Amino acid sequence: MRGLVAARDAYRYGGSPESLAPVGAAIAELARHAPMSPSAEIARVMLLAASAAAQSERDEMALLLDHALQLERQERAAGRSGAPMVTAHEVAGDLWLQVHRFEDARQAYARAEREVGRTRRITLGVARTASRLDEVPTACREFRLLVEGWSTTTKEPSELAEARAFLARLECRESGRAGPVRQ
Repeated sequence: MRGLVAARDAYRYGGSPESLAPVGAAIAELARHAPMSPSAEIARVMLLAASAAAQSERDEMALLLDHALQLERQERAAGRSGAPMVTAHEVAGDLWLQVHRFEDARQAYARAEREVGRTRRITLGVARTASRLDEVPTACREFRLLVEGWSTTTKEPSELAEARAFLARLECRESGRAGPVRQ
């Protein structure tokens, strides 16, 4: 997870070698475990894709994502869990969204939902994608689902704050339609 966060942060800096150093360290660590652990290999390939995304290398990212997805499908078909903590299917949507390929992100999240079911990460990704595509009713519905389905007693995560801010800013009604912002 730290590697994925570091790759996302590196994107903000154009994927400079310095900003990608923690990602490289995580990839190297996973490479040591990959021969004995298919889930480590999936995570390693996902981090390679995230590193490519941080550098806006969309074609390389796409190839690496396809490989990670294939590895994960094989693991799941064998009755194993696939990638640890977050699935390659979810990461695919996140990375396409990060590099502003919104239709690809939408398709990736739809595939992720079919493969792993609806998760918070998928709901957030669908909401963000709909927002970027100016599909306000869908964004309202998905952000509302996220808020309503989130039960936590700890500090509110930034994702939940983002959803609440979106809903408040557009005054998303129960129907999913946005109304004018009241002063």
